Amino acid sequence: MKKLIICTLVLLASVFCLCISPAKANPSLVPDEFNDLRSNHWAYKHIMQLKDLGIVVGYPDGSYRPDADVTRAEFATIVIKALNLQDKGNFYPVDYKDLSEQYWGYTNIQIATHYGLVVGTPDGYFLPNDPVKRVEVIMVLMNTLALKELNIETADEYLSVYEDMDDVPGWAKIRTGKAQQLAMIATRPEFEGKLMPMVPATRAEIAVFIVNMLERVKVHPNKKIASELPKMADGYVLDNVYLDGTIAIIPAGTILPLGVMTHTDSSEAQEGDNFTARALKHFVNKDNILLIPVGTRFIGKVDKVQKSVPVVKNANMVLAISDMLDTEGDTASVFPAVADTNPTLWLNHINPGLEKFNFNVWKGRDFILHRSQVKEFILLEPVRIDVMDNWIYQ
Repeated sequence: MKKLIICTLVLLASVFCLCISPAKANPSLVPDEFNDLRSNHWAYKHIMQLKDLGIVVGYPDGSYRPDADVTRAEFATIVIKALNLQDKGNFYPVDYKDLSEQYWGYTNIQIATHYGLVVGTPDGYFLPNDPVKRVEVIMVLMNTLALKELNIETADEYLSVYEDMDDVPGWAKIRTGKAQQLAMIATRPEFEGKLMPMVPATRAEIAVFIVNMLERVKVHPNKKIASELPKMADGYVLDNVYLDGTIAIIPAGTILPLGVMTHTDSSEAQEGDNFTARALKHFVNKDNILLIPVGTRFIGKVDKVQKSVPVVKNANMVLAISDMLDTEGDTASVFPAVADTNPTLWLNHINPGLEKFNFNVWKGRDFILHRSQVKEFILLEPVRIDVMDNWIYQ
């Protein structure tokens, strides 16, 4: 009987172990993600960031294979996807000797070549199936940028942190030094202090390199890439904006501080009076992508006026914007927004209590909107902005 009980307990324990999910058995494995990528992997956040952006994908078996090599064709494809340059055309392809139009990566390699990101060998080959070396990755990253170059002495100073700095080819030393200055180089923890320029880059290293590139290219893209990217700017941040490709959606309810350019006296204003307003700052999203440039003009009408009446009420006026204007001053698109305007209580320092009493009880206060005075306009409907040309997408 005792032996039977022991066997039963062993069987139940075995069943229990089989029922435990891999995620619970090993909490560092991320459920529903790459089955070979742990959350404590040194490149985990970079890989997942690119996965969420659709830039990298896994294999059919659900793995990512972070330590696997990347071919030159695969790397060119990743870079093009990261920069959103897919399907660009209207240029003459380069006739690489080992690249046919039927090759799966032909188009992406040609696009990367056109934008000055990749180059072939001096004798006209691209070597698409060769593993991409770390120094080649660094060169491509630096090719995306427009930056002031270092001199060789300064480059050597930055590279002196690596014990194998002499392995960097002479033709790549200055730009590799610049990459080190910008903290763009990915190094594996187990090889700290080594640059390993001629070693093939792994899929994990590529993810870190690409994320670093994306941060820099926002600010200093090369001339050709800049023509294909949204403009970046500092300005008033609209936190709730979200992107759908190159279209930014500004949701209804968003508050836009605009300068009212028409001098308006509440005692004289009439419903239906025209006014103009303009953006006194760039409006940008949280990533500093330019949405509405400074100086953009809007037109509207006085929608509602309440004159001041002693004891009864202070003045009130509602301004309703209807349209955005183009650079020529013509109506470009609908832009519905309203601002509720009331007189301001100015407290004097001698008797602020009496001033509050007069304002709230006695009432009868008019107000004047001076030119360029800022009022907060509330967007009544969502507005879709094409971030490539900063105009409303119809």
